[in-house]
Amino acid sequence: FDVTPSQNDIVVVLGGSSRFRTPNPAAPGSGYTQIALDAEANMFMGAWYKRMSASPDSSVVCNGSGNTNDATAYICYVLRGVDTTTALDATATTAGETTSTNPNAPSITTVTNNAWVIAAAGSQVNDATPGSVSGYSNGYSANATDTAPITVAGATFEKTTAGAEDPAAWSTWSSAAWYAITMAFRPAVTGGWSN
Repeated sequence: FDVTPSQNDIVVVLGGSSRFRTPNPAAPGSGYTQIALDAEANMFMGAWYKRMSASPDSSVVCNGSGNTNDATAYICYVLRGVDTTTALDATATTAGETTSTNPNAPSITTVTNNAWVIAAAGSQVNDATPGSVSGYSNGYSANATDTAPITVAGATFEKTTAGAEDPAAWSTWSSAAWYAITMAFRPAVTGGWSN
């Protein structure tokens, strides 16, 4: 990880393989809880989270499809200040699989003021510059090329007043089959976020 996790930090892992195969890839690492998963014909893309223990992980091992023709890409966020009882503030929402330019993560309705929203997407294209989500920060992406390429990206937003949040589409992502996830994490205290 770019940031060393501490006890009670939440590590969010986003990504997958450019193609779903049987047997499909497993969740990353040990102890991760699935937030959302697309395991259809075109790709294996998901989001998982794990609360760090008193001995936090320093890395996570992520899985591909097991086929040498399929690219694999993941990104991670380390969130500090997440509620220790209820990490997810709302049920994650998903969009796709569909094929177009600029994946568009769906709307989510947060319950708690200052919830941390993550918009994430993955597509079957090798795009080193998928752009950004307007109004969001902490944008990260990973891409890999192979017979079946993949690009994964995420961005964050602090929703100061609870309610509906509809992330904009990525600005310059190349056209391909894509799947998007929007998730929200509950703060332990108002304004207590860092990442």
